Formats: sequence, C-alpha cells, structure tokens
Amino acid sequence: MTWFWEDTWVGGLCLLDVFPRLYSFTSNRLLVVAHNGTWRRKPFVHEVSSVNTLLDMFQGLQIFSYRQDY
Repeated sequence: MTWFWEDTWVGGLCLLDVFPRLYSFTSNRLLVVAHNGTWRRKPFVHEVSSVNTLLDMFQGLQIFSYRQDY
C-alpha cells in the first residue's frame, strides 16, 4: 500500500515534505492513497494556496484502489 503523506508517489515527491503545514492538520496521518482524507479544521486563508497546489498536483492522475502496489 502507498501512504498518502509519507511515500513518494506523485510527481516524484513526498507530500509530507512539500506540504508539512497541511499534514499538521490532517485528520488521518496514516492515510493511504486509495482512500479519501479529511481535515481536522478548515484551512486558514494563508493555507488555501497550498491546498490548491496540492489539488492541482492530482489533475490527470488515475488512482486504482483495486490494484496492488509493486
């Protein structure tokens, strides 16, 4: 399984390293890529651009929850 925040899986980056502030208020730090996550709170105004950047990174990605990682 691929960990959403800790593993390198999108754009050759570890999302925890790129978005440490967003990681700090995620509700589930042990999230896998195939599952949807939630936030413990709404992003502050100064964090919205990071959320948008994160969402932009997912444009064009196809995630298959039934496939096993290799």
